[in-house]
Amino acid sequence: MRAQFSLGLLYERGAGLPQSYADAVNWYRTAADAGSAEAKVNLGVLYENGHGVPQDKAEAARLYSDAAKQGLAVAYCDVGLAYDKG
Repeated sequence: MRAQFSLGLLYERGAGLPQSYADAVNWYRTAADAGSAEAKVNLGVLYENGHGVPQDKAEAARLYSDAAKQGLAVAYCDVGLAYDKG
């Protein structure tokens, strides 16, 4: 799960690999499905901004909420911002 999340980061940032939001989405989704709260947050950011996926703020908020339920502190902030932004 950690390696999948790390691959998502590398693809998202183009660090040592060609930058690819689509590949980042695939690796984050794999890690998120395996239970990674960090991957859920990063995947949520991609949905919020429409990077590699169609923009879907409701899906982003759902992912942030799932990560917050797992106790990831930064996700609580993201949930609050999602509500603030509507």
